[in-house]
Amino acid sequence: MVFLSMANNYYLNSYRATVTLFLLSVLSLASLAKERITADEVDTIKSAISNNHSIDAPSVQWEFLKDYSAIYQVYYDDDLVGSANERLTFNSGFWRLEMNAKLKKLFFKVNSNEYSEFLLDEQILYTQRFHSKTEITFKKDKIIEQFFDWSNKIETGLYKKRSWQLPLEQQVFDRMSHTIQLRQELINRKKSNNNKNFDKIPMEYSVSHKGKRESYIYKSLGIINLSTPNGNYQTIKLERTKKNGDKFLIWLSPKLNYFPVKISQKEEGKSEVSFIINKLNFF
Repeated sequence: MVFLSMANNYYLNSYRATVTLFLLSVLSLASLAKERITADEVDTIKSAISNNHSIDAPSVQWEFLKDYSAIYQVYYDDDLVGSANERLTFNSGFWRLEMNAKLKKLFFKVNSNEYSEFLLDEQILYTQRFHSKTEITFKKDKIIEQFFDWSNKIETGLYKKRSWQLPLEQQVFDRMSHTIQLRQELINRKKSNNNKNFDKIPMEYSVSHKGKRESYIYKSLGIINLSTPNGNYQTIKLERTKKNGDKFLIWLSPKLNYFPVKISQKEEGKSEVSFIINKLNFF
């Protein structure tokens, strides 16, 4: 992203990191007309998808999923710059993971809304839709939309004025939904593996991002005791390193079925942006 020329490189780099962290997902689109998708089109796509996949309540493999509401404090290094509200809900067979975030530092403001909708079928998570809208001071809104049509095995998407279609030849996630699959994999490994180092085995996920497929590989950095405004947690710390050297870190609490109590992104040579759990309620 680009900010006003009056902003110095220090703050330009910090907000690049901030907005990058917010863009955790990418999904699709049924109609590219005027860069919008009508409610009727969404319902039509959902109906077609659900005809081929079970949309009943979660199977035993997904019992750990509960509706919840979480509030994260957002830090730029040691400075508190805003908050993020995340909710997971189950309705009419579809799960919806949604996050709203607001940041402010000096004269810059960032407002972000994004959500992922997905279905569960036995041990497989089928991403259906991802939407992301980011509002930045002095800039045009940035919107990403995608749909995964598993019936026809096609992913369609739109970012700015660029649209794409990609084949769905394997299980693919968006940047939010893959964390749900990651949690399930950790839970299953813990149940089925007597090896105490079960979490040390790298986990890999194919993720769709702006019309490209990326391989997200997570490696464990061990057990970390973490203090948060919501209490103290023993966590498993996972790290994902991007091709450019940027690092994405996530702290997962085994006690909470590997719920993420901290998320952090560190760009090479720049400051760190972190989300730390402040409040968490399950329903």
